Amino acid sequence: MSFVVELEKGVWLARGKGDPCRTLTFKNARRYSRWQDAMVGLTWARKYRLFPAAKIKDTRRSAVMSQIRESEEKMRIKQKFDFVEGEFETDTVEMICMPDKRYGLVELALKAGMNYPVARIRLHSKDRLVHALEVFDSAKALGDEICKRWNAARESDAKSADIAEEEKERGE
Repeated sequence: MSFVVELEKGVWLARGKGDPCRTLTFKNARRYSRWQDAMVGLTWARKYRLFPAAKIKDTRRSAVMSQIRESEEKMRIKQKFDFVEGEFETDTVEMICMPDKRYGLVELALKAGMNYPVARIRLHSKDRLVHALEVFDSAKALGDEICKRWNAARESDAKSADIAEEEKERGE
């Protein structure tokens, strides 16, 4: 038997350095031969973060394997940051707006196990906090609108896929 620790949905405990080292790719997840060893690994990971939804999973379970097969068919984006590397699916991620008034920044990020910054909204021409704060509320409103439209399109695509699947099952 082989066990893995799923820290969050689609985020697995991995070998390496980090706080704790994580991966978004199931095949890179750290394998434990015993459930007790996996529990020790999870306890160690919780020294750094709470991970309230963490689970220890048996790798031979059919549900895990079907999840892996299903995810391999979807569009996957690879990323590599310090201490974190892996992949995530574009059709399951939510876009969020991350405003930070202390620095006058408004960033857009994809939320997939962690926040992946993909864009910065800048409505001023000079690199001065005074200028950034003058347009901060407008930049935040624009960021919220972009996120709202991204997430609405994602939900619409998911509903369209569900309807198409139902019609296929009915033979239409």
